[in-house]
Amino acid sequence: MNQRKDPGSPPAFVWGDLSALLALCRTAPWEQGTHFMINAISAVLQDPGRLSSLAATELFAADGDPVFDALTLLTRQLLGAPVSALSVITPAAQQLVSTAGNESGWLAARSALEYSICKTAVQDNAALFIEDTRADPIWSTHLAVTESGIGSYAGVPVHREDGTALGVICALSPQPRPWSQSERELLRNLANLTTAEVRRRELKAISDQLAQQLSARNHLLEVLLESMDEAVIATSNSGESWLVNAAARRNMGSLGRDLAPRLWPDRICLRDADGGVLPRDAWPHARAERGDVVRQLEVLCQSDEFPEGRWLSVNANPVRNDHGDILAAVSVSRDVTAQMHAKRMLSQHAAQLEDLYQRAPCGYHSLDATGLVVRMNDTELEWLQMRRDDVVGKRNYLDLLSESSRQRAREYWSRWHESGADEELELTLIDVKGRPREVLIRATAVRNEHGQFLMTRSTVIDISRRKAAEREVRRLAETDALTGLLNRRGFFERVEAALAESEHATQSFALIYLDLDGLKRVNDVHGHHAGDALIARAGQALGAAFPDALAAARMGGDEFAVALIGTAAIAATDRVATLQQGWRERSASSDISAPRGSFGVRVWPTPDFARLEDALAETDALMYREKTRRTGQTGVL
Repeated sequence: MNQRKDPGSPPAFVWGDLSALLALCRTAPWEQGTHFMINAISAVLQDPGRLSSLAATELFAADGDPVFDALTLLTRQLLGAPVSALSVITPAAQQLVSTAGNESGWLAARSALEYSICKTAVQDNAALFIEDTRADPIWSTHLAVTESGIGSYAGVPVHREDGTALGVICALSPQPRPWSQSERELLRNLANLTTAEVRRRELKAISDQLAQQLSARNHLLEVLLESMDEAVIATSNSGESWLVNAAARRNMGSLGRDLAPRLWPDRICLRDADGGVLPRDAWPHARAERGDVVRQLEVLCQSDEFPEGRWLSVNANPVRNDHGDILAAVSVSRDVTAQMHAKRMLSQHAAQLEDLYQRAPCGYHSLDATGLVVRMNDTELEWLQMRRDDVVGKRNYLDLLSESSRQRAREYWSRWHESGADEELELTLIDVKGRPREVLIRATAVRNEHGQFLMTRSTVIDISRRKAAEREVRRLAETDALTGLLNRRGFFERVEAALAESEHATQSFALIYLDLDGLKRVNDVHGHHAGDALIARAGQALGAAFPDALAAARMGGDEFAVALIGTAAIAATDRVATLQQGWRERSASSDISAPRGSFGVRVWPTPDFARLEDALAETDALMYREKTRRTGQTGVL
């Protein structure tokens, strides 16, 4: 009985006689039934995975392979066939990988697919047994039969790992012959052996490819590691070095080449940033070997070769397997010697700047947007007689100012925040004992990259001595040196400033004008020193008589003026009369320094005159009118 295929393997198509095949082609959904067969064969043979496996296993170039030769010889011997072969089917041809009994060249090493029976086994991916090709209505006209003379055929596909057929191991004879069940089973087993060898070669090709890729990657990694500025050291959990790159060897000199990592502690000393020696178990690499992760640890690495040492910034990590066991430790360090030196110089400069900030002869402080003190130097704290912990982060700067300064400070900071006006402000600080200190403040704004206000940076200058000197200069400019009273300029400034205040607008106001009598006679008879004494005594008398005066002044020569306000102004006439009576009594004596004079007094219910100078002239005229009428009498209007 002629069998087209092994019934134990499910075929892609159920093959029958030629009429059945032709009927299948005629009923196919394509326009031309023959296209069905062509497309099916082409799709199988041109499968990309199948072609890559043929290339990977090098079956094309396996001519003379001892393993495949042994398998084909064993096939011939076990099945008793004249010829056995291992073939592979490409999209274009059948190629014999190995043959046994083909010394005469009966089977061509390469033949067109039209001459190949193995092509059908590959396409169907099933065993094919033909006992008499010439008697088979389908195969009797096949070129492999009519021209190559194949009389019987037994073939089982050889597969790749996913089951795709690559080729066929087969037994052939020019004469018809039966294929027993045991022979068929033997051929299947031989095909399995061949498949196993093909898969081994396929895996080896994959392994070799992966090995090449790994080698290339390792080479690339080695090139990268050797070109890195960072030092890389990898050690096993037993302390043996796996990798010490060029940067690491530079850092350690000969130690990187000649000593195992476990011996490094005998030749290397690591110090921390404070100069302390790190014990071996605190080294970054040792910590990584125990499972710790170390990040940016700065250490000074010293050795006999580099006694001055190199500063390194070290990262170290353990390397674990899938079970979490530590296999190795890897550390990556960067030479930061230059950076550390720069950092130390910056630290020294920062310390010097901080010392300058804290000990400067002026105060420095910074305030947040609410006025809270966020920083203040020692100088300003000393002015306030306060501790840093009591001020920084706890006190608003307004609380440290006098009452009169707070409002000016609020207005200043309001303008400053709105417009960024750069101006100076004079304020008065009050220390914990209530003592004032006049200061000059100039502030600048600290803002972030978005222009948002962060805090002020203010310079505070102690101007107490300057202000005292200014007051003294002002006092000297406004004071009569002979009497100690105000001079004319001081009188006008004092009184006009007081009258400008709203609280005095509705109060009574009085002016007293005095002209001494007999000054010229005293100067002529007793000399100017006696006249000066008379003037001085008159000034003292006025000051004593009107201690509550708004202003008392020597207006020039022998003329004086007194300004009174409020209740003092209402009683001005009576107080002048009392003073005048006392002077009359003293003038009866022979004391030439006893003052005598004529007074003019002018009282206003409210100071509604246009100019102080006019009011004073009016009072002066009144005094002279009364002096003319009666020397020593008081004129009152």
